[in-house]
This record gives sequence, structure tokens and C-alpha cells, in this order.
Amino acid sequence: MQLGSDYVVRAEDPELLKRFQADPGVKPLVGGALTERALRMKPGSTLRRLQSLLRDLGWLVELDEA
Repeated sequence: MQLGSDYVVRAEDPELLKRFQADPGVKPLVGGALTERALRMKPGSTLRRLQSLLRDLGWLVELDEA
């Protein structure tokens, strides 16, 4: 999964994104689904902090540096 500077997490696999969004630790961080392959995260912290938080919850989310 990729986390963009717009706080949108994108995944090629819609099922993976569904599991991610349903995770009890991730739910409070999600702002809402955009498509079956993208969802917006709440911008309450820096991208690196959010990435670290998600990693601590067991999710590998790469920062999209583009």
C-alpha cells in the first residue's frame, strides 16, 4: 500500500484495503473511502508519523514520494 502526500492510502488489492479499513486500530485514523482501491486518512499528524503508527499496528504502508 502507498500513502500519498494527500493522506490517501492506495492499494492494488481491494480486499487488502477492506481488511486495512476494518482493523480496529486503523478505523479511528480513516477519514473515508474514496474508491475500492483508495481511502483518505485523517490528517492529524505528519505522513511519517502516520506511517510509523500504521507500522506499529502491523501494516506496511510506503510513502509515495512522487
